[in-house]
Amino acid sequence: LHLEHQLIIGWCRYLHSLALRIGLPFPEKVKRRERVFLRKTKVFAPRVCSSFEIDRFYSVCLFLVDYPHAHMKRSLSLVLSLFLAAPLSAQTAYEIIKRSEDLVRGESSKGTIRMTVTTPDYTRTMVMDSWWKGTDKALIEIKSPPREAGNKTLKVGNELWMYLRNTETTIKIPPSMMMQSWNGSDFTNDDLVRESSLADDYTMKIAGDDTVGNTPAWEIELLPKPTAPVVWGRILHWVRKGDYLPERTEYYDEKGTLIRTISYSDYKSFGGRKLPSRWKMIDNLKPGEQTELEYLDLEFGAAISDRVFSFRELERGQRR
Repeated sequence: LHLEHQLIIGWCRYLHSLALRIGLPFPEKVKRRERVFLRKTKVFAPRVCSSFEIDRFYSVCLFLVDYPHAHMKRSLSLVLSLFLAAPLSAQTAYEIIKRSEDLVRGESSKGTIRMTVTTPDYTRTMVMDSWWKGTDKALIEIKSPPREAGNKTLKVGNELWMYLRNTETTIKIPPSMMMQSWNGSDFTNDDLVRESSLADDYTMKIAGDDTVGNTPAWEIELLPKPTAPVVWGRILHWVRKGDYLPERTEYYDEKGTLIRTISYSDYKSFGGRKLPSRWKMIDNLKPGEQTELEYLDLEFGAAISDRVFSFRELERGQRR
């Protein structure tokens, strides 16, 4: 157990034994107000200690709520403050990043995305459908504008192909082009098919606590592992403390130059799962250029056949 959790359990044992020594009975029934109070705090319990320790802790809580002595009230305040703070402060950077990525990715999903590319000279918009299975399989099909409708991107394992409808051509994308622009946007091929993983490809540490906008967040610094197939020399990633969702990501090259920034906004619920519905990628080296992804619809846990991620599917007509 983490140190904070050990302190909590120690306090529970101390208060429990103290109450027994002075012969004070534990109340068998509590008022509705107290039940609500305990129910609200108990959601944190399974992350901290065993069911035996949880029962001990709440027996002490019930007693202290009912017993009026001031020094016992102060003890309850200390126990609760440690208890509620522990799940946040005790976490490692890896645990935070892993949980955040799992929330965004899910086991499988399908949805509709609108991409808007903005430059000083023009703005263009694409709408596309996407299907995902973990991090190994993905299919993206452009639906509009008409001149690009039917173009597809397929990922299976570590391999990536693009199908161009007008020429009926299938092109394999080599690993060296994973960091190239996807369809002229500020997102790369790697971004769109989720090839790399922060949790798997980087070492990390919590750089500090921060506030992005009005939202408390962890600032996490990530450095590439020696064997990881990534190009970034350093990443700063902010994760919201309240729900573990991403707030902002900054990408630096090996010389420490800020290359691009992603900001996340407009958090919505998709099938009971809360996510940022807008992802804005800014090119820090090209003023006035940015690309925004907006999730129009997203379904998690969708039953998707493996046939979707096949060459036959890649080269067939548009899916309905």
